Order: sequence, then structure tokens, then C-alpha cells
Amino acid sequence: MLHAVSGIAAAMVGFMIAAKLGSGAIPPLFAALFAFTFATTIAVTWEIYEFIMDSIRNSNMQRWQFMPIPGGIIDDSCARGPGLIDTMKDLIVGTFSGLITAVVGYFCLKQKYNSD
Repeated sequence: MLHAVSGIAAAMVGFMIAAKLGSGAIPPLFAALFAFTFATTIAVTWEIYEFIMDSIRNSNMQRWQFMPIPGGIIDDSCARGPGLIDTMKDLIVGTFSGLITAVVGYFCLKQKYNSD
């Protein structure tokens, strides 16, 4: 839920930045593209932060501990460890919520852009 809300919030901030930089006369497609890439960048930056904090402070933000799964135990040598799965889920949710927000924002801006 946190990553979904942050994806939406980051895309909205991206729209606000695009509006400020474009002085309000920015094409809706560019604003939506900027909002989407901004949200995705924020999601990636957060996952990098989690990795760095796990490495430096020996914390467990990425849920890297051993977990039993059907077919065996995941260990550090497994490419699909729980840390990778957690990171990928977080990135997918953050990116998807940013994309949905960008699409909705695009149609709202397009409607406003065409009515002016």
C-alpha cells in the first residue's frame, strides 16, 4: 500500500513540477510522461536507499532472510531470493500506480487543454 500511495503522490508532484517548468503551457503528453518517469525514478531511488541501509546498518528493509518456499529453501546464492522478490514487487507497484496516475492526469489535462 505504501508503494502504491507513493507512486501516486510522486506522479502528482511530477505533474506540479512539469506545470511550474512549463509555465502552465506544457502539452499534456509531455506532462504525463514527465510525471510517470518522475514517479518511477522515486520508486527506484527508494529501493536503492533500502539496499544501502540494509548493507550499512544490517537492517532488513528488503526482507532478505531465509524463507521456506515450495521446492526448497532460498539462500544467498539464489537469484530469486525474498529480497529480490520484495524489491521487484515494490518497483512494479510504484511504477504501475505512477502510470495509472499519469494516464488519468493526461486525460484531465487534455480535456482542460482542449477547452482553453
